[in-house]
This record gives sequence, structure tokens and C-alpha cells, in this order.
Amino acid sequence: MMSSTKGSAFDADRPWVHFRGKEDMESLAELTPAFSGIRVFSLDGAEMDSVDGLFGCYYSEFEFPPYFGSNWPAFEECLTTLDNLPSRRYLTIIHHAHNVLAGDRRDLKTYLRVLNSAGRYWANAPGIGREWGDGPVAFNTLFLSEKYSATELSLLINGDHA
Repeated sequence: MMSSTKGSAFDADRPWVHFRGKEDMESLAELTPAFSGIRVFSLDGAEMDSVDGLFGCYYSEFEFPPYFGSNWPAFEECLTTLDNLPSRRYLTIIHHAHNVLAGDRRDLKTYLRVLNSAGRYWANAPGIGREWGDGPVAFNTLFLSEKYSATELSLLINGDHA
């Protein structure tokens, strides 16, 4: 499930993919103190307009291992094995999200499936280790756009609107 409502992007409960638009920009700036204790990754959707660009951004930001195969199964594996970056909560913020896979829209569905799969994996990973707090881990992705409303962005990313 994708969220264009005001659901929490900070806990392990579903949904794990969130959309925020131009109407949310002011209130999002107030959230900065809430980032305490969260490993935040910041990506630029303008650099993720192709699958190669998307993989490159994640590879750099998430410090994927050198053997990362730049394919969807390897991408999913890397998102669910963050041994080098243990945390109780992960939040990926994608700025200019309307640009994500703009040149390769057919891969958006796969990308969203992988993000949801990773969110589900971490939410159901109690006892994974002390580094993760021996309980469910929040793994959320927040798509931000200053160009579209949250609803418009959700429709665009979900492929329901051109």
C-alpha cells in the first residue's frame, strides 16, 4: 500500500512508501527534530531518471558492496542486508520525486514493489541483532515533490497518471 495521506514515515507499520507534495513542504521542515535516532538517506530524484541512475544513487548513499550487480534482485538484497549501516529506523527521502524513473516508467512498479518488500522485511525482522534493537525495524521511503500535490505525485509514481 502506498500512502498519500499523513501516515507515519517513522515507524515499522505499513505503509512503507509515502508521498508528500507541494502542500506539505512547510510542515516537513518542522520534522527535522524527529530525525533523531533515524538513519536518513537523501536522494535526488533528478539523478534517478533511469534505472542506472537510481541504482547509482542508492549504491553511493547506502554504501552498497562493490559486488552489487545493478539489477533488481541485487538491489532488493542490498536493501535488506544493511550490516554496514545498522539502525532501528531507516528513512529514505527522495527529493524531486516526480523525476524518478521518468525516462523508464515501466520500472516504477518494480521499484515500488522492492521498496515495499524491504519495508515488510525490516518490519518483520525481530531478533535480527542487537545493532537493530532486537525488534521490528522501520524502513520507509518518502517521495517529495515541490511540483505536485501528494495525490498527484502518488498517481504519477504509481503509473496511474501521465
